[in-house]
Formats: sequence, C-alpha cells, structure tokens
Amino acid sequence: MPQDKETSFSRIKRLGVHTVSVIDLLSMMLANSEEDLLDTSKIATEILSDHSIFALSSLSASDFQDLTSKDYFQSIKILSAIELGRRIALAARGEIKKITCAKDVVDVLRSYDFNKKEHLVALLLDRKQQILAVKTIHIGTDYSTPVSVKDVYREAVKEGASAIILAHNHPSGDPQPSSADIEITQILHQAGELLEITLLDHVIIGMGRFVSLKEQGFISEEL
Repeated sequence: MPQDKETSFSRIKRLGVHTVSVIDLLSMMLANSEEDLLDTSKIATEILSDHSIFALSSLSASDFQDLTSKDYFQSIKILSAIELGRRIALAARGEIKKITCAKDVVDVLRSYDFNKKEHLVALLLDRKQQILAVKTIHIGTDYSTPVSVKDVYREAVKEGASAIILAHNHPSGDPQPSSADIEITQILHQAGELLEITLLDHVIIGMGRFVSLKEQGFISEEL
C-alpha cells in the first residue's frame, strides 16, 4: 500500500469517525482489510456519484452485489449496517416520530443529499401518522422524474402503511410546483383512495424553501 496515499482507515484514526466523509465510511463498510481500502474507496465514490446518502437505505442486497461484487452474505452485512444507521437517525429525531405538518417532512429529510438529480421520496406512515419507513421511490436524470402509481404505492403496500407523504426536490432551487407536479399528485391521490392508503401531502423542496401541495389546496386531507 502506498505510504503517501491516506486511506479511510488512517483518516478515521487521525480525525475520528464523526468528521470523515460518507465515502470514507462506506469504504470502510466495504473493506475486509486495510489493504482493500484503495479499491473500496473507488467503489464507494462510484456508488455515491449515482445514489444519494438517503437512497442507500432503499437498495437491496442484490443491488449491492451488482455494485460491489460482494457475495450475498457480505451484501446483507452492508445493508444491515445502513439500516442500523437509519434507525439510529430516526430514534435521534424523537420530536419527529409523528408527522403533523410539512415542516416535519422537511426536518426528517434535512440530511438528504440533494444534487443535480430529482429524488422522489415517500414517508410511509401508520394510522397515528408515525413513520414506518422512508423510501426513495425514484432518482431522476437531470431535471425530470417520471413516476408511476405502481412505483409509489408498492413500498407502502409492502410496509402496511395507512398513509404516505411524498417529497421531491427541484434541482433549480425553486420549489414552486409545476403543472406536472400538480397533475401527478392528483392522480396519486385518487389511486391512494382506491388502495385505502391516504396521500396526505406532497412537499417540494428547493434551496432553503419548500412548498406543500396540501397547503396550496391541491390535497384536501388534514395532517
């Protein structure tokens, strides 16, 4: 191993686990030994160039096998570590166990790693509007996020959710809804009624601002 190339392990020893990059943390999760770290750092960089931090929790073990060439057992270990981190993060947000307004949605997603792609996320809720799971439904290319009813409600049905709240970012930084945003929200709202899974809100996040389609009158249910 080249001595002039600092690895994720050496950075963590020098700086502490709380201060290093997400690439360093993921690289450590992928490595079996310190000798692996140069290779796993490259793999981690490639994964995070295509997937946000938040989206990692939505990947399957098979996805990690494809992305890392790890066997199924190792992929499950990686997935388990990510899920543990997700649950710790949710537990640390005791004030956001129940969603009561659009700002709660934005607070839950405050660590979301937005980039130049649109990310459509679903908060899956129980009957008390407490969070069961947060799922990335789709990552768009550039500034477009095509989505189907099936894509949105598949995870909600799987988790036994009683309600969902959608959120997506506008890479332009302007959170004002487009006509397409309004149209798909109304279609999804109607589909949710048929499935008995209520679409409570669709929150659009921009640069330091957000817009609630419920608050703008496009969704009638109360939070």
